[in-house]
Amino acid sequence: MPALFTPLHQIHEHAISVEGSDCNYLLNVLRLNAGDAVTFFDNQGSRYKTVIDSVVGHRAECRIVQKDTRPLAPHPQIVLGQALIKGDKMEWVIQKATELGVHQILPLLTERTVPKPEKDASRKLERWATIAKEAAEQSERWTLPVIHPPCKLSAIDWSAYALVLLCAARGQSPRLSAPAVRDRVTALGASDKLLLLVGPEGGFTPEEETLCLDHGAQAVSLSENILRAETAAVVGVSQLAMVRAN
Repeated sequence: MPALFTPLHQIHEHAISVEGSDCNYLLNVLRLNAGDAVTFFDNQGSRYKTVIDSVVGHRAECRIVQKDTRPLAPHPQIVLGQALIKGDKMEWVIQKATELGVHQILPLLTERTVPKPEKDASRKLERWATIAKEAAEQSERWTLPVIHPPCKLSAIDWSAYALVLLCAARGQSPRLSAPAVRDRVTALGASDKLLLLVGPEGGFTPEEETLCLDHGAQAVSLSENILRAETAAVVGVSQLAMVRAN
């Protein structure tokens, strides 16, 4: 059953009116017809199971047969602070982080950041939002992740996070799955935010690591090997998900 996010203005008491690109996707890409089932999410915590009742021009009327409310999450919200990386690697990280359930993605500008976000910044954010939406629909998330504009480490509101984990490429940092770190993660409440910081190619500079540690970050290791930036992001979020599940 296909799953799509739909804007609130298309949701009515007993039906969802699908127009524009979403309608084209249902009718011309998926080739659905009257009688086929479609699931919709409103990005506000509700899920609608519907059946296509009619198709008139470029508009499909989907009758709501069941509305569900997202269960309250027992885990803290994960915010991925990912330093900008080259090419389509950042897009890949956004896609996979969305699939893994991160609540927010915070692109970071660091000393070793290569991409220049000031060029076509708004277009880049739109592209990232599209990738996140497609990944959320594919994985049937209830809500879309919030993707913030890129910012410097010095601009982070550190007080917003109950715990900050800094992925360190080298050194004697404990593993993210170590008991001391795991206990700090599992002690967090559902309303708490956890910030996972992942550096660019080349990692954070010593000065940047010191800045993070001075603001209370816990340095952690993800592997005995040196991971690529995009690999570290996925491994870190995956390990956090496992720690929360256990």
